[in-house]
Amino acid sequence: MRVMKPNMDLMEDMLQWGPDVVILCLGGNDITASCQPRDIGLAILGLCRMVKARGVATVVVAGICGRWVFRDAALTPDQFSRIGNAIAKYVMRYFPVSSMMYVCNRDVHCYGTGCI
Repeated sequence: MRVMKPNMDLMEDMLQWGPDVVILCLGGNDITASCQPRDIGLAILGLCRMVKARGVATVVVAGICGRWVFRDAALTPDQFSRIGNAIAKYVMRYFPVSSMMYVCNRDVHCYGTGCI
């Protein structure tokens, strides 16, 4: 899911369970060579505030993890990392940001229903 185009049906399904903690792992798919980190950060904050307003006690944002394959061919790993860090610095003013690590196993494919 992209934070700039969130799947609100998926968010509603998750919130119907009444979770105590929600970890949002969003933003990496929105990064391009010409994106504005502030816009992505604001979108993440908007989702965090919506989740909090629905009664979730704790909202944590997963930091954008590094990767080596991008939707935007003009994007380099250094640019991606710099933009991800800028987004995290903006978001962490308001919500905790936890670090993430990218793990790539070419024999495992993950889908919405799990990994195979």
